[in-house]
Amino acid sequence: MKQKAHPKFSYNTVDEFIQNFTFRNGVHTIWLGNQQSLALLVQGEAFYTQSSNESLLVVFTAAQFDRTDKEPPFFSGVGLARSLELPLLAIADPTLSLSDTLPIAWYAGSQYCPNLPQKLSTLITHVSALTRLKLLIVGGSGAGFASLVQAMCLDEEATICVWNPQTDIMNYSQTYVDMYYETAFENHPLPDGHMHKVDTAGIKGEKRIVYLQNISDWHTQKHCLPFFKCFTLNKYGRSTFIDSAGKVAFHFGDWGKGHVVPPYLLLEALIKTLAQSHNAALASMFLESQGTKAQPYLFEKGKGLFPFRIETSLEDRVLSLQCSFLEGEEDPFQYAFYLMDGKERVDTKWYTAENHVRFTLPPKIRQIKVVVFVKDQLETVISKQFTIKG
Repeated sequence: MKQKAHPKFSYNTVDEFIQNFTFRNGVHTIWLGNQQSLALLVQGEAFYTQSSNESLLVVFTAAQFDRTDKEPPFFSGVGLARSLELPLLAIADPTLSLSDTLPIAWYAGSQYCPNLPQKLSTLITHVSALTRLKLLIVGGSGAGFASLVQAMCLDEEATICVWNPQTDIMNYSQTYVDMYYETAFENHPLPDGHMHKVDTAGIKGEKRIVYLQNISDWHTQKHCLPFFKCFTLNKYGRSTFIDSAGKVAFHFGDWGKGHVVPPYLLLEALIKTLAQSHNAALASMFLESQGTKAQPYLFEKGKGLFPFRIETSLEDRVLSLQCSFLEGEEDPFQYAFYLMDGKERVDTKWYTAENHVRFTLPPKIRQIKVVVFVKDQLETVISKQFTIKG
């Protein structure tokens, strides 16, 4: 499938690009040597001169699993940028040109360009300085990984918006990890400083990160939570968490089963909000304002809120207890129960999806207590103890 024809500009080196680049619509190709090139798509030449616009939209491209009749370079963000009237810098991953079947390379480089993330940060910085626009970098899945890596490479201010990203290449499907490394590096050793993981300690300067994650995606456990747990966060609303500085926000949605992209209109409106404000706190407010239907209810660790109604009955030494969640909503939690005699545990029901329990009381129990544990979809646990009179 042939891509739309764009004006073409060519540069023999990165230095030549920096010396001669102007923000003109078209594909700008930089030769990297060893028959490899890096392609940048510029769009929205008319938008970047508008006084009302302050943002440059930088878009990475996610995996290309179906490459039938498709040829690199692969670009994303064209329709989004046009709809929002934002100048666009779309970046293609040069490593995909090394194979007709390689679907993903995370912009992590190859033996021919081992320092690709750092080279990209140099180019992005130059375009931002030339246009005098603030950076808004976006991408999902593998492109989300590339976007987050730029938080480690870029020295200057940037806002980064990602959805369902990988945060560690090694935690992705082994088939595709092996395919990438065999194609990109063959039998060559990996270079020093090869970036296969997003390290929060390495994030530089003034960065704002808005991270969207579909709750049922396997990425939640493998990629999101290890990254999520690196920050000290406060809960905002039902399913959003933000740090005290208002710079890092996580929003969990329920947009379908598995590795599902957030709805396009939601992403479009969110990116518009970020382009106008570059404010993660405002982005959190926007996300929580979109209604509760696609927002899972999540707990805030250590805050003690127990939003459940407990109903108990005691008859013929059988204690029945049931937890009720918000009325009319699906219950996605796991429950466990302890039966206590004072401080001594005498019976246990381990975690299941059942929100009720029946305990037969021992003959000599004196001080009946029950501890209820509830675990949410991020495996955060809250608990509450009840004394039963009887």
